[in-house]
Amino acid sequence: MNAQTEEMKSKIRALNEEAFALRFTDFQQALHLAETSLALIGDNPDLLAEKAFALNAKGIAHYTLGDDANAVDCFQESLRIAHVVDDKEKEAAFLCSIGIVHLRRKETDAAIARFEQSLSLCQEFGFSKTEAIVLNNLGNAFIDQKRFSDALACHEKSLNAKEKMNDERGKIASLGNLAFVHLELGNLERAFALLSQSRAIAEKLGEKRSMATVYLNLGKLHAKRNQGG
Repeated sequence: MNAQTEEMKSKIRALNEEAFALRFTDFQQALHLAETSLALIGDNPDLLAEKAFALNAKGIAHYTLGDDANAVDCFQESLRIAHVVDDKEKEAAFLCSIGIVHLRRKETDAAIARFEQSLSLCQEFGFSKTEAIVLNNLGNAFIDQKRFSDALACHEKSLNAKEKMNDERGKIASLGNLAFVHLELGNLERAFALLSQSRAIAEKLGEKRSMATVYLNLGKLHAKRNQGG
């Protein structure tokens, strides 16, 4: 690889990393940076891995902005490139991303199919971090289908994985999801204990968005308690 290509690759990676870092906070800037990266990459065959990463960041920005159609297009192309370069970890991640879009569209069967494909790759190759994310999303899909025992199993496995990795931010969501399942099963005290754990972590980390979700769920739990159900 010549020096010019290496310099270009370094510039593109910096753009991609910044786009990825901003994907949930400054969506328009993340989109702009990803598109700038893709314009620089063009059809350069030496930059396929970077192209897949940029497309993924662009897809997440589109998803966060509510543009599911463009998000899926980006994730599908990312997945195609991951196949070409034989990057199994990226394949697993991009399959999960596609599944998340299906889940928001209430295309639950399609979402589960994608999550299960992703989970199979994670388990075969030992991608524990991605596996924890996939299990969380698969559990949410099972909740949509009211398959609460399956959802409980997924969210418990996801929480255990995040505990092993000391992923405190990830534990907030897993605890909240477990609480929701227990709430649906009528286990109100267990749901309250899990939400209290989730709240404590969110407050410690200063995760304001997560704290708002936790307090909303606590309100729902108290309302259900007061109804006697």
